[in-house]
Amino acid sequence: MYTERRSFLNYLKNILPVWGVLVILFIVSTGSVFAFSSGPPNEKTGAPNENTCAQAGCHAGNDLNVSGGSLMLTIPETYIPSEVYTIVVNLSREGQSRWGFEMTALDADGASAGSFEADDAGNTQLSEANSKQYIKHTSIGTAQGTNDTHSWELEWTAPDADIGPITFYAAGNASNGNFNPVDDYIYTTQSESTPVIPVEPGVNFIGDVEQLTTDAQTGVTYTFQLTNEGNTVDTFTLEVEASTDATEAGLVGTVSMETVTLEADATQEITFKVIGNASTPPGAYEIDVIAISGIDEFIRVNLLTTTTIEMPLIAGVSLEIVGDDALSTTDAVEGVSYTLKVTNTGNMMDTVTLAASAEVGIEGSVLGSISDSERSIELEAGASAEITLKVTGDLFAVPGDYPISVTATSGTDTTKTAEATTTTTVEMPPPPPTPWDVNDDGTVNIQDLVLVAGQFGESGEGLKGDINGDGTVNIQDLVIVASHLGEGTSGN
Repeated sequence: MYTERRSFLNYLKNILPVWGVLVILFIVSTGSVFAFSSGPPNEKTGAPNENTCAQAGCHAGNDLNVSGGSLMLTIPETYIPSEVYTIVVNLSREGQSRWGFEMTALDADGASAGSFEADDAGNTQLSEANSKQYIKHTSIGTAQGTNDTHSWELEWTAPDADIGPITFYAAGNASNGNFNPVDDYIYTTQSESTPVIPVEPGVNFIGDVEQLTTDAQTGVTYTFQLTNEGNTVDTFTLEVEASTDATEAGLVGTVSMETVTLEADATQEITFKVIGNASTPPGAYEIDVIAISGIDEFIRVNLLTTTTIEMPLIAGVSLEIVGDDALSTTDAVEGVSYTLKVTNTGNMMDTVTLAASAEVGIEGSVLGSISDSERSIELEAGASAEITLKVTGDLFAVPGDYPISVTATSGTDTTKTAEATTTTTVEMPPPPPTPWDVNDDGTVNIQDLVLVAGQFGESGEGLKGDINGDGTVNIQDLVIVASHLGEGTSGN
């Protein structure tokens, strides 16, 4: 195009006066400058399938984007459908004093995106080409005489729907206003604005929610995992809500962190401590732990914990003697029997074992024994059972007092024992009877015979003269007395 123009001018030089050539040269050389100062042609933004004024040849005096100058756009990083945004186009190059620009906004398919609005001051104007909208300078908007830098401020309305990323393409001409393209500098730039990603809060809260303890004052500790399942950073509040029963029982729940700030998909471990006091009764108590999104308080997750307080396992046993704890006998071999009551004083079932002691003497022994079936007794908490203690001696047991102890031992806790002690007295056996000493004067003599003879022939019970106890006083009784005449009986 430039070559054709040059040939045409050469032709005119041959046929026109010099002054005419100068006029034509002025008209031709400045015609495009005058036209572009009022606004560049469409499709010169450097967008895809577009070139720039530098590439089109109208301002080809310098390379595109030569160093020493810049074109910058201030656009929204993200957009919300139908929102209106202020956009700033800033062009600068030291030494320049007249300015121009053109800009368009396109989606990923190259279609026009949103709409520009020319300013009321007349610094900008709109145009369309191939269904694309352009905003550009006007003659007033070239700000002739403004040195080194100039900006245009305009409004852009985002599309009424999310259409994906939008790219703003712009080209600017930093000129000195001398109408010579050699002194024009073309710069291009592009910036992208993406749709605002809707904030979607989310939370996940997991962990074991059931524990038990026999020590309410020490309590239990739960471990939970709190995860931000939203798509942006969120600060979660952790709240604790105890049931009425838990509160009345003196249980208190405490979280390790009351607020937690988490990036999207991040997880934080939370500990939750539940403790009671010495008066907390046994039972199952519910306490809620709630994680609440700081973005949306309706986004929440609760963990309902159940803490079971059990009675501590307590073992205990008691043993007591039922009836007399001291008996006597003249027959050590036959012995005596005692009744004892054993009681499980613990709070659980227990097996109680019983053992009896022995007294071993130099000449003989006295032993305590419990039957095999009663040596080990299974008892519910608070239950009792009676056992029999048999105390016997051997043939060599001498008269005296013999203490025999019985020990009851808990099978759950062998340190829990109880003891009961009996005292058995072994006495001398009475002397054998001497019925022939009828008058009990210690000597068998004629007086005893006289007494028998006095009842001779009588029959019945309780007759002193019935020596052999056959119920009749007769000759046999006289013979027995006669056979012991002269014997003494006081030693018996």
